[in-house]
Amino acid sequence: MDGIAYAGNNVLNLIDIIHDIDILSRYDKVIHLETAAKLDDSSFDLFKLGNIARIEKTKEEAIYYDNKIKDVYSGHTNRIIIPASGSIAATFDAVEKIILEYI
Repeated sequence: MDGIAYAGNNVLNLIDIIHDIDILSRYDKVIHLETAAKLDDSSFDLFKLGNIARIEKTKEEAIYYDNKIKDVYSGHTNRIIIPASGSIAATFDAVEKIILEYI
């Protein structure tokens, strides 16, 4: 589903279709980890360092796609957004807490 955010100009139409056919109901919970690019340049550079899976080359591009991914899941009734943090450990702790509360 995240890939829809990278679909280009037709992404808004795809988001409407997803919400209309209720694909999101297949997911019990959606946990969105907000991009570190929303913090500062040094945080973005640190988190992208060595991550060859990242396609975003700039902070602005990372924020753009982060917002698009939020749009894709915006219709989910059990969506949680973990705000960007300068600490990966703090982010993991927040995710772990959510999962432990769920199970």
